[in-house]
Amino acid sequence: MNKIYVKRNDKYRAILTETTPSETPIIFSNEGLYKLLKISKNNQTKTVSIEDIIDQKPTKPFKYYIKKDDSDFRIISLLHPSSQIKLSKFIYENQDLITYYCNQSDISIRYPYKQTSSFYIKNKNLENIYKLKGENKSSYNIDIYSLYSPSFFSYKKYDRIYKFINSKEFVNLESRFGNLITIDIAKCFHCIYTHSISWATKNKEYIKNNLGVKHFSDKFDIAIREGNYNETHGIPIGPEISRIFAEIILQRIDKNIISSLKRNNITYNKDYVIRRYVDDLYIFSKNKKILNDVKNSVIYELSLYNLHINKNKTKESERPFITSKSMAIQDLYNIINELSVDFIASILNHDRYKIRFIERVKTILKRNNLRYHDINSFIISALSKRLRKYISNNTHKINSKAINMIFEINFYLFSIYSNANIGNVLCGDILHIYENYKRIENINTITLNLYQIIYNLKDLINKDDPIPIEYMNIILMTKIFNKEFRLPPEFIKETLLSKGDKSDYFSIISAVFYLENNDKNLTKEIINIIFQKIKNEEKNANSSEITHLILDMAFCPFIEDSEKRKMLKELEVAEKNIPLIIRLAKKNHYAFVNWRNFSAYNILFKKELAKRILRKFY
Repeated sequence: MNKIYVKRNDKYRAILTETTPSETPIIFSNEGLYKLLKISKNNQTKTVSIEDIIDQKPTKPFKYYIKKDDSDFRIISLLHPSSQIKLSKFIYENQDLITYYCNQSDISIRYPYKQTSSFYIKNKNLENIYKLKGENKSSYNIDIYSLYSPSFFSYKKYDRIYKFINSKEFVNLESRFGNLITIDIAKCFHCIYTHSISWATKNKEYIKNNLGVKHFSDKFDIAIREGNYNETHGIPIGPEISRIFAEIILQRIDKNIISSLKRNNITYNKDYVIRRYVDDLYIFSKNKKILNDVKNSVIYELSLYNLHINKNKTKESERPFITSKSMAIQDLYNIINELSVDFIASILNHDRYKIRFIERVKTILKRNNLRYHDINSFIISALSKRLRKYISNNTHKINSKAINMIFEINFYLFSIYSNANIGNVLCGDILHIYENYKRIENINTITLNLYQIIYNLKDLINKDDPIPIEYMNIILMTKIFNKEFRLPPEFIKETLLSKGDKSDYFSIISAVFYLENNDKNLTKEIINIIFQKIKNEEKNANSSEITHLILDMAFCPFIEDSEKRKMLKELEVAEKNIPLIIRLAKKNHYAFVNWRNFSAYNILFKKELAKRILRKFY
């Protein structure tokens, strides 16, 4: 484990981690934008300020759907680059106040407590990753370690809710309190009133007496609101900065709950304890009466901020605190635990074992009255670990049939229920196979099997819905296959571009990236789609989707300069700046997609999809 230090005096660093959703295509990142911002700041020669040419307010976020469960979707927002830059500066300038207001509650178990100054990387030196994987350090004083830092802030206490449920702390709370109720705040981010951040950081008397005075909360309110097209009801879902905004408000509510109950002689940490992970609350109490009093206080204090509980997700229980999902995962762990390196190597009939494994999963689901969305993340991640361990620990030639068996089980589960994180795990598995291809017998049989599995995914895509991010990423990962196993242009057209001019930004950049210059006619169709989207938008410069799209196309080597000029004019870029942007593109710079230097390893590393690499940050 090597400790990596990052520069803390960088006002743009937060744009790498805090301002975009994690559920994006694997080719998308803010790294190119970050480098362009640094070039504008540090370069002495004449260049264009990317910050100035895209400066807009208010801006309209690009909204897209991701799967929430097997029957529902969540709307995610990709903020306009201009809004992201402003938020990045706000974070840098107000980091101490952010951590101050996020350290007010004894209830919260996920909150930023200081700026990250270092993080750990397992096994490899970051400089060597650049050398080995084909990237070069920039000459514009860019700290490469900042590019890989997992977060602008360091967080306490748990980064995943299951870690709390499986913790010693949870066991200790169960030993002290006999009753538990779990509460979910209904549509928390949708219902947050942006002005309420002032209520959370100042009392109402202060607000009345200081009208017109710009305070931290007012600046935060404006920055979030302007990035969400001046909406005051609801904040963008997806970026970490929105969770920070919500956390400040929820910590004030936490304190109000404790104070109101204390006035009724119900004492925190004696009669009850609450643990809150973002918008999920766990209330432990000594008896049902106290439990009910605490629940009512939570409901009341939330209502003062226009927030409400989801009654359908409210569940009471008595010791032992265990759910049907927890019991199912224990059973699943037992059957997955069979798959040791030696056991995998000893399987004679892989098809028979695969069918038997799937039947056992079905039995566990039925017995516990669960659905695939409840357990798929666990099974696929656990099987992924077994697959990688089998490859890493096997000193002999690796059996391709065993690898195909695990892939077929995982893609069977993926076809029934998937989400972006599950797709990321499978992308990492595909990459791991190809990093070790010399040790695998009959690697082409694995590639052919994966090709057929992925090709058949198009039958699962609902033509009326946007293509899921996880499907998009699996398709993009086939770019690392040998050319004879890559997906044909007609497949790309039928999947990524099936919506025509209704195709969204992510679908278009993925299609252009995959095709490169290999199908001139389809490239022309894509350009027509882009111009139709531009025409359909009321004000292009304010639109996050159009701005992202045009900037990516302006730096794309597969698009003619004449088309780039037309697009940049639609973005209201000054005539004098257009040649400067095109010149930057010819020097291999990029905005959000690194068109020329595709490295699946670097992409997965940067997006923390390969969780084995990034372990802990401080």
